[in-house]
Amino acid sequence: MLDLILKNTVVYDGTGAPPFHGNIGIAQGKIAVLSQQPIAEKAKEIVDLGGLAAAPGFIDFHSHSDTTFLPDSRCQSKLFQGITSEVTGQCGYTVYPCKPENLELMKEFSSVSSKWDSYVSTSMAQFIEKAKSGNRPMATNQLPMVGHGALRAGVMGFEGRKATAEELADMAALLDKEMADGAWGMTLGLGYAPGVFADQEELNAAAEPAGPPDGRRLPSPAPPAIPASPAPDTWSSPPFLVNGSISICRPALVTARSAEADLKLSVILAHLNVKINTLSVNLQK
Repeated sequence: MLDLILKNTVVYDGTGAPPFHGNIGIAQGKIAVLSQQPIAEKAKEIVDLGGLAAAPGFIDFHSHSDTTFLPDSRCQSKLFQGITSEVTGQCGYTVYPCKPENLELMKEFSSVSSKWDSYVSTSMAQFIEKAKSGNRPMATNQLPMVGHGALRAGVMGFEGRKATAEELADMAALLDKEMADGAWGMTLGLGYAPGVFADQEELNAAAEPAGPPDGRRLPSPAPPAIPASPAPDTWSSPPFLVNGSISICRPALVTARSAEADLKLSVILAHLNVKINTLSVNLQK
């Protein structure tokens, strides 16, 4: 017996195929039947959707829900929009990672209220463990990125100067560990402190682990200089997000190509509605 049947719905299956009128059977929280014909199997509950659309959960590509689930794990503001997955760590901001001796600096950077600043962590793994042990589940899926601003603050605080070679190595080491632990990539916030103080050398060095480590991700050819970016559908390594204005796109492109990582212009695309392939070509001129 099924737990639930959603009948008389228009199904958008997420593959890009045309929608179709159909019925959905759910058992143990998972889709068990997807059919254009009436479902013969009995169910504990049947809901007639009256022709409303049914689709896989939406992905919020630019989310700041990094810690908002701590006080209220229901995430209703997202779920009522159909959002089930969120890409977090935007604008160079995360509440990790940092060198252990700089945890207080990370708390200052994170701006998390004192009630929740105990969740600010030296690593993503530590943050996840704190959330688990504190019984703070998240109702949506979180795809965590690592903020460059957090890396910089976690290594050298808020000093408005060029990073030393040792500090660059420390930033890269922190990101390397986060990538190994499952982070999806790195974001920039070059319009905000302390990211605004970074030069191109720092961005390249810090972002290197966001490229293909240990052959685990498909690389693109390493460029000797600033090449024309390939079309977005040919990019295959982990995403590299940049947030801010057009003026910071060029350093972001150089950094992403240096790290052999994909570049996603999340804020620019959302605010200016510009196609990424057109934008990439224009920025190479």
